[in-house]
Amino acid sequence: MAPTTSLGSVEVQKDGRAQMWYSGQIQELVGSSELMISFEAGVWPSARYAASSVRKPPKLSPADLEKFNPRQGDTVEVRIHSTSHAPAAWELAAVKNIKHGFYFMALSNGGAEAEAIVEKDQLRPVTAHQGLAVESMTQEIFKLPPSLQSWVTTDDAIGCFSHIEDQSGLIHMQVLPAKPTLKLIGDPKALVRAKMLLEVHVKHQAQIQNFQDVREKRLKALETKRNRIEGSGYKHSVEIQVDASFIPRIIGKGGEAIRALQDRWDVNVRIMDGDNPDDDRAIRIFGNNAENVEQARAEVEFVEEVLPLDASMYSWILGRGGKTIQGFRDSAGLVFAKLDRDGEQLQLCGSRNSVQDAVAMFETHIMYYPVFHQMDEEMEQIFGELEEYGDWDARYEWGCYRDEEEDWQPQGKGKGKGGDAGKRGPKDAQSRDRKIVESGKGEKGSKDKGRSEKGRKSDADSWRNTEARGIGKGAPEATEGFRLPKAPKDSTSKGGTEQWSGHATLRGAALHMH
Repeated sequence: MAPTTSLGSVEVQKDGRAQMWYSGQIQELVGSSELMISFEAGVWPSARYAASSVRKPPKLSPADLEKFNPRQGDTVEVRIHSTSHAPAAWELAAVKNIKHGFYFMALSNGGAEAEAIVEKDQLRPVTAHQGLAVESMTQEIFKLPPSLQSWVTTDDAIGCFSHIEDQSGLIHMQVLPAKPTLKLIGDPKALVRAKMLLEVHVKHQAQIQNFQDVREKRLKALETKRNRIEGSGYKHSVEIQVDASFIPRIIGKGGEAIRALQDRWDVNVRIMDGDNPDDDRAIRIFGNNAENVEQARAEVEFVEEVLPLDASMYSWILGRGGKTIQGFRDSAGLVFAKLDRDGEQLQLCGSRNSVQDAVAMFETHIMYYPVFHQMDEEMEQIFGELEEYGDWDARYEWGCYRDEEEDWQPQGKGKGKGGDAGKRGPKDAQSRDRKIVESGKGEKGSKDKGRSEKGRKSDADSWRNTEARGIGKGAPEATEGFRLPKAPKDSTSKGGTEQWSGHATLRGAALHMH
């Protein structure tokens, strides 16, 4: 079987006449048609090679290798191991004979070592492509967030980048950890696809990194509080108190759960009897490996923890139809996650590991609340401005811009006397009152917003006529459920109608966000 390829792996043909391709690594693009190649352990110095003499190693799946069954007379490629004088290579060869699972090969280049005896895992099918295309080959730099600097050199990151390199068709993706940045080499189409994939990976990896940092902090805090107690016959032991209601969950049906726990961590778990069935029960865990004892403890020590919440965050925590809180509960494996509105807190219950994971997830989720709250406030300002100009349908047309919060609903339409002011609160009621003064519409005009412009104009004219008869300024006061709003400091009076400086406020908010 062919060895696993790493990030930037290529094969180089030094002599076009020889059917031998040496394993190397791309360093950078030189000009538009050459590549700087380095070799393992510096057995050869780095050198420039034409792209036409460089190829990517073939991608062979386990199924491909399973079907690969060379027979006598077949031409294949055989792996030549590295030496102190040359890197590893793949050479064209013919199968001369097969005995007892060994392949007798005739190498294509001749010489003193013209024959070789190998096993099947050192063979692979002949590679179809024999050089890279040089058309439109270029390179770009992709910047990574500073929070991922420690991640980019890990095995997880290299595996991720190698996957993107294969999926996008890049020739090479080079990691520059000091920046941190990535150098992408390939044709324009491959570069576009690679950047799209990187955006997705970077977003999730940043969230994962933050989660791991929070979790690590809590694990360290927990570690300092742990009390290891020596147990008779064992090197390590620990005793914990657990609410009696969790004991059936720990034992499991027919004792399956507790037996599995003991086998998994090679410990002995004893549940002590209590004087009262409702009292907390003591659980003692014994073992010869301290780490295993602690792992077993984390699985049976059920705890409750609360996170204080502001009432404005309830919808953010719940999500539409409870999707967010239920998803976090299931992901962390909690017994329950409850929103205590009276206590303004989130209650979490489960094994200590589960609660730690859930706390980290909820804290990460809460970090984003101010951003989305600010988005809501800006959109509310926009709605208010649109309604001042008569657009009463904007809230419903734009109501779908938020799909996360269950309790959030578009505001603006209501029923009964006073229109929607009773639903929307004093601020929005004042906005509507201001509309009455500016447009001259009475309450009936507000209730029937869906009427035609002609009908609205008629209502306005009717109100003006009433004012002309000497009761105009009393009309708003006579309208049931409404009060005239107080003008802000920066308001001006023009023609007896209050003019509000909403535009300046909105632009200021937008500039502040940007």
